[in-house]
Amino acid sequence: MDVGELLSFKPVSTPKRHAPGDLDEDEEEQDYSKQKKLKKLMKLNKMAEAEKAEQERLERLEKERTRKEEEQDMILKLVESSEPQEDDILNENTLKRMLLLFEKRALKNQEMRIKFPDSPEKFMESEVELHEVIQEMHAIATVPDLYPIMVQLNSIPSLLELLSHENSDISVAVVDLLQELTDVDILNESAEGAEALVECLLSQQATSLLLHNLQRLDENVKEEADGVHNTLAIIENLVELRPQLVSEVGKQEHVVSIIASMLRNCRGAQRSRLLSKFSENDHEKVDRLLELHFKYMEKVDVIDIELENRVKKEQLDEDEMYLKRLEGGLFTLQLIDYIMLEVCAGSSSSVKQRVTLILNQRGASLKTIRHIMREYAGNLGDEGDSEWKEQEQQHILQLVDKF
Repeated sequence: MDVGELLSFKPVSTPKRHAPGDLDEDEEEQDYSKQKKLKKLMKLNKMAEAEKAEQERLERLEKERTRKEEEQDMILKLVESSEPQEDDILNENTLKRMLLLFEKRALKNQEMRIKFPDSPEKFMESEVELHEVIQEMHAIATVPDLYPIMVQLNSIPSLLELLSHENSDISVAVVDLLQELTDVDILNESAEGAEALVECLLSQQATSLLLHNLQRLDENVKEEADGVHNTLAIIENLVELRPQLVSEVGKQEHVVSIIASMLRNCRGAQRSRLLSKFSENDHEKVDRLLELHFKYMEKVDVIDIELENRVKKEQLDEDEMYLKRLEGGLFTLQLIDYIMLEVCAGSSSSVKQRVTLILNQRGASLKTIRHIMREYAGNLGDEGDSEWKEQEQQHILQLVDKF
């Protein structure tokens, strides 16, 4: 072996052995990595399974919804296929089919409005169909003997619900129908039908619903002006059919509230018609109004004495005392005197003369009524439209000045 070979010679290196601690750390790192990957894989599998289950659930719901829609469409088609024609005689069977069709169309319109609230073009067709069937129901007024069936099938509550429909055309159509159904001449043809219909309307608070709807009607629109006229006619019909409504103690406050609301909302010919009622039969309604004034004035006087005695024993703030007076009869007294001011301002001078005469006979004064109404104007609720409150206060104070 020469010198060059000796210099280039390199012994075979022995592999380096890991220290016992180093080997354990590597194995632990590999195990941790495997566990991490396994957990991630299991999590992904669970997410995939959950996503698949949710997708299957949505598919089942969609199939169920489609099935229900198909069933509803099939039922509606069956009902419409048996819809009474113009030459059909309205009897018990045709009436039931007509009322069922009405219920179906009302429900369909409600569902379409909920489903597409911002897309009128999608629910307008159902609205037109609903309006059409309401018009067809005018035929029921020709057979008042069938009114009890209409009551039994709960069609009256369904009609009254539509008074609050978003489309005023629908509510006006319902008012028009109710006016014809309650026509006194028609109801006189069937005592049983009249009793069933009137009782149902009163039990369902029809007058309150009608007055609530009255507030949104615009008399500048012909159809809505007709709605105002028909609303007044319905209430007149109910009072004529049930005159005891006006005299029953439990109903007095309700009737006063109705008349006050009508005076606030009626305009034009309808208002003139209402005011003219207080001049009829030698001002008998003015006499009745003043009877109520004195009756509730006595109630308020009793409450004032009770409160005066309570104040001596306990502390009561002004708001609490005023609330007690309202509950004790002051609120109804305020409405009665409001009606009196409106009637005196809008009717002939004979009405004001009659009021003054009766007040003098009873030792009362116009000043008392003015004081009550000024207090009323000053305590109008703070809630609601502040602009309306200011206008109402000004209107009441103007009436007081004229009184």
